[in-house]
Amino acid sequence: MPRQYNAFGLKIASEIELPLPEIEHTSPDTTIKLGDVPDNLENAFQTGLCFQLTDSQLLLRIDGIATFWIKNGSSIIVQPLHPKTTAADLSVYLLGSSLGAILDQRGVSCLHSSAVSKNDECVLFLGKSGAGKSTMATALARRGFDFLTDDICPLKIDSGKIHACPGYPMSKLWPDSLHHLDLDPDHLPHLRQGISKRRFPIETAFSSTPRPVSKIFLLSNSTKPKAEILPLQPIEALATCKRHSYRPIFKKPPERQKHHFETLARLAQTVPAYHILRPKNTFDLDALIDEVNFTIQA
Repeated sequence: MPRQYNAFGLKIASEIELPLPEIEHTSPDTTIKLGDVPDNLENAFQTGLCFQLTDSQLLLRIDGIATFWIKNGSSIIVQPLHPKTTAADLSVYLLGSSLGAILDQRGVSCLHSSAVSKNDECVLFLGKSGAGKSTMATALARRGFDFLTDDICPLKIDSGKIHACPGYPMSKLWPDSLHHLDLDPDHLPHLRQGISKRRFPIETAFSSTPRPVSKIFLLSNSTKPKAEILPLQPIEALATCKRHSYRPIFKKPPERQKHHFETLARLAQTVPAYHILRPKNTFDLDALIDEVNFTIQA
């Protein structure tokens, strides 16, 4: 019998074990199964080096790992490409691009963002890969905030406000980030074979409820000796959110693109946004967290 999980507001029944807490069996929104996948998709309107895309399907091939066929916002079929491919290898792409595609097919706008919540509101951290989104969210979760999501941040409009939806209770951190957090990478499991990134479970401070977004932070590296936090104008915030949409390489059909833009425009117009500029390596994480916390409460 498939295991059942909850992530990004979806009930998931999976034949492949995922590194998530299991839930009681219920009618799933999405299924994950092992099986054969097609070599090509009919009527693909976008083709890349490792993917093909239609209005309702994505065929994603990860060399040496598996091919993932994501369709109709409700089904993921996985065909492993190597006998030594493990569930951990597959889960990286299932919990990332595959479920991101499911959300997109269901018309859910997503940012490439981490988020934490406190006092029934949440803050988002955007930035390029390696900018420190997961580090900031994990550090704040150890400072009394509830962890909401890492990497994929689904958005929805409720009572006129943009809400961020919870992902799952785990962050993904490189060894240098773990050292900044005074955590030992040797005591944590690798995300998958062949990479040094680790899984860090959020055992207590996890919010399972969507929260209205109260602040947005863009993280960037700086050549200056000290970190600084600068306000962003709404037009800059909109450009930032567009740039940090989840998997922008996958084009959206016109109606979904329109909905996504309108969601981001409302977010940028109604939520204060800030730019955190910090030295890449030589910075005081605790001091930066204090500054961010002060800005959140302002």
